[in-house]
Amino acid sequence: MKLTRTQLAIWIGQKMNPKTPLYNMVHAFTIYGKIDVTIFQKSFYLLVEKSDALRTIFIENNEEPEMQVITDGVVNYEFLDFSNKTLAEIKSWQQEKSIVSFDLETCLYYCALIKKCDDEYVLYLNIHHLITDATSSTIVFKTLDTIYKSLLSQSDTAEIEIPHFKDYVVFENEKSLENKSIINYWEEKVTQVKTLPKLYGKSNSNLSTSSDRIYIHLGKERTNKIKALAQLPEVRSWTQDLTLFNIFTSALFVFLYRIGDLNQIAIGAPVHNRINRQFKKTPGIFIEFFPLIVELSEVDTFIDVINKVKLETNAYLKYAKTGSSSVEINKVYNVTLNYINAKFSNFNKFEISSEWIHPDHSDSNHALRCNVYDMDNSGNVSLLFDLNNSIFNDQLKSRIADHFLNVLDQITEHLTDKITARSIISKQEIQKYNGRTPSIKTEYRSVFSDFYDNVKAAPNAVSLECEENQLSYILLNHHANVLAQRLINQGFGKGDSIVLFNYRNTDYIISILAVAKIGATFIPLASDQPIERVKYICNVSNAKLILTDSYFKDKTDSIGLDKIELDRFQYNSEANYQEEIQAPINENDIAYVLFTSGSTGKPKGVMISHGALSNYLFWAKTYYGVSKNSQIPLFTSIGFDLTITSTFLPLMSGGTLMIYPEDLSGADMSLAKVINDNKVDFIKLTPSHLVLFQELYVTESKLKTIIVGGEDFKVSLGNAISKLFNHDVDIYNEYGPTEATVGCIVSKFNTNTHKEGSIPIGNSISNMTAYILDSELNIVPDGVVGELYVSGKSLASGYLGMQDLTNERFISNDLSEYGVLYRTGDLARVNDVNELEYLGRIDEQIKFRGYRIELTEIESNILEVEGVESCAVLKIEHANKEPKLVAFYSGKEQLSDEIFINTLGFSLPLYMMPSQFCYLQEMPLTTNGKIDKKRLKTLNIDKEDSIRTLVLPNNEIEELVLTVWEDVFQIDKISVTDNFIALGGHSLLAIKISARLKQELELDLPLVNIFLYPSIRAYATNLEKTLIDLLEE
Repeated sequence: MKLTRTQLAIWIGQKMNPKTPLYNMVHAFTIYGKIDVTIFQKSFYLLVEKSDALRTIFIENNEEPEMQVITDGVVNYEFLDFSNKTLAEIKSWQQEKSIVSFDLETCLYYCALIKKCDDEYVLYLNIHHLITDATSSTIVFKTLDTIYKSLLSQSDTAEIEIPHFKDYVVFENEKSLENKSIINYWEEKVTQVKTLPKLYGKSNSNLSTSSDRIYIHLGKERTNKIKALAQLPEVRSWTQDLTLFNIFTSALFVFLYRIGDLNQIAIGAPVHNRINRQFKKTPGIFIEFFPLIVELSEVDTFIDVINKVKLETNAYLKYAKTGSSSVEINKVYNVTLNYINAKFSNFNKFEISSEWIHPDHSDSNHALRCNVYDMDNSGNVSLLFDLNNSIFNDQLKSRIADHFLNVLDQITEHLTDKITARSIISKQEIQKYNGRTPSIKTEYRSVFSDFYDNVKAAPNAVSLECEENQLSYILLNHHANVLAQRLINQGFGKGDSIVLFNYRNTDYIISILAVAKIGATFIPLASDQPIERVKYICNVSNAKLILTDSYFKDKTDSIGLDKIELDRFQYNSEANYQEEIQAPINENDIAYVLFTSGSTGKPKGVMISHGALSNYLFWAKTYYGVSKNSQIPLFTSIGFDLTITSTFLPLMSGGTLMIYPEDLSGADMSLAKVINDNKVDFIKLTPSHLVLFQELYVTESKLKTIIVGGEDFKVSLGNAISKLFNHDVDIYNEYGPTEATVGCIVSKFNTNTHKEGSIPIGNSISNMTAYILDSELNIVPDGVVGELYVSGKSLASGYLGMQDLTNERFISNDLSEYGVLYRTGDLARVNDVNELEYLGRIDEQIKFRGYRIELTEIESNILEVEGVESCAVLKIEHANKEPKLVAFYSGKEQLSDEIFINTLGFSLPLYMMPSQFCYLQEMPLTTNGKIDKKRLKTLNIDKEDSIRTLVLPNNEIEELVLTVWEDVFQIDKISVTDNFIALGGHSLLAIKISARLKQELELDLPLVNIFLYPSIRAYATNLEKTLIDLLEE
């Protein structure tokens, strides 16, 4: 006989896991009364004889499964006297027996009558799901009771008839042929569902059958509240059971929305298919599963969800017809809800209690199964959750009951409130959340105090080294005092803003110290900043002075502020000061203002107080083990907050700051110099920098500590770098927005525990706390993706002159003991080992080459280019290719790349310059009239029509250089006249190109040549001349 649709799905699942008891349905009924053992045995034998379902086995015929009803065979029943066993021993036996697998071709049930004492017995019944369901279990129990009472009273049992399950099989097969349109409905409906939800952030791939069951007894008070809710006119449906089904289904949808990552969610639910009186008395499996699909949003109220579920349930009941389900339509959900209205009655008038025993396994397609039942008819609803062990660890299992019950309570108590109005985690979880990073109560101490201590303790120790020139601590402090006195003499002092527009050199460090000595605020601006940007920053910051270098005279003259050109400053010229200059520095005083990309098209200034700076640096000094023996390089842009670490840590620790000035021609190859010099033991850099270690010789490097920040740090890169050294190197992943003073979360890379994907960002530093919150600022459960907020002593004081933006991003909230939360705009989650994982940006801000960039700022500047009517800038990432910024624009005609590069060069720094400009006659729009950025990402920009002509190489040298460029840039068809910068070139790629050419030619080539000769043809021409000169020597 052919299998039903549900039987076929179960049979396939069992055949895939032949030794696993994932479909055992096990009940233990405790009977509180004396049982006649002999009559009970006869009763069970007669039950088996009368029920074709219990005598059904499954065989394979021509590789197809078939049902057979056997007429003879051993009845799988036994009596066990456990009078001398403890309750724990009996429970253990029951559990061990529940995980025994059935032979599908022999027998699919096992029954035991267990004697606990003279007036208490246990009916243990284990039936394979192929021949039973929950309703069938109650039918079997009730029929066994009827037969037992008849035999006990010596009544005729011939009149006790059990309908045959085979009648339903025939009925379903007939209906499946009639319901073609219904089947088409379901096949069409499930196309709405694109993916399965990740519960608590867990992947749905490679799920096992291993599962645990947790029981949740709602109790009288909670059950009564739910039943009262069911009586409300706006909630009530046709019947009470249907109303309760809708309430529990709504709760499950909201629960999945709160712990998952999707708005559109599907849940599988069974229909019982017992549509007539005969089927309601027939043992066997009748259920079929169909999906309920509901879309939720953060603005929905609980009553909104109930109404959505009502509509979906009505459609479900209309179309969930017998014989219409399939394996395919049931692939769209990984969560099921089974509302069981079947009840177990007394046995021979004796009271009973039932236990549904879990066989430690369930269907591997299901992450979570929820059963709602009151089989003992106690009046109190109970829940049981079967939780897939591939997803739910012990920590989650201990919390899931609280989370779901909190949702249920919110429905009954706050029906008209938004589903996101309150957190679903427990108070205990919130307390643990706040206790993850305990505050360290210390008195405020300025970082400059430690510097002054080092001046006194080791005056002649080397504080700075720059291009073989060294400066002792006492001399550095002397120079800073001289400059500070000059600033005082010119009328500058506490609270003034002073711009440091310079390159990396000794004067820059002296400037920082001098500004701190007079209590002023320094504003670091990298030397490659466009002059219009510098003017804007000077204006909005109300800067009083520029400390600079004569090299930048033309730029600084145009700004119109007082300035001191430090390369011409005589540090011994100010003889008027008599003593150490140290203005009192309070923790709320602003130490520096760092300008970052702004969404308005203009940069915004982040104000960092001395207290915030001290909290970060004193933590970093201790955590990273920085000491007087440390040598740390300054080789990154002074306008990059990552550089703060390298600048201050050595000076406050008594170590040496190794300064590597940038090449002012535009080719900054400082990293290569750092590695080649092999003097430093500590370095902080971005992942993009770190990649270049693979191109450089670091095997015998003195490096002991590597701090990585600014971008997503991949495990694969961490592993690759670890293998380069012939000694152990500590590698850290440090996360922090500028608004949280450089770094506020950190993790140490571990090759044993960090296996794939991105290295977690870790845990909060001292006196800082990280929160993962939803849109209503509720803490989300661990594992769930939310927005990352940070709070604590390292928070910035806000944005300079931008109070509205400060109020928007620095939110007053009593969640933190500090009263303020900073909204990072980053997505994150807490993983299984309580580490934070960074998951990307929530808005248009991106991280690119270590810099935080507002794409809207770039777009605003592109719109200023004459001829551009509309534009959008995207960070494009392709497999095995370097990410790049691509500008899409529309206008009357296509513009050359040179027009964009030349125009934008006045307002955008190099790292914000798009490497590609794609012309479109019309920008694609969404239905609400916005630029459709998703469609832009699908465009084949690598094969766009370009106004340039592809120029091919003329000789072998050009061919060699072209091959290297195409490999490094991951671009096909580069023209030998293409500009290195226009292609997206930067110093990191230049190092790669030079390293490859060195390998090919066995010749050291100046890195700067790539910038001096920025096309393949120009570079090859110079290279050819170099080779000829070498041959002539």
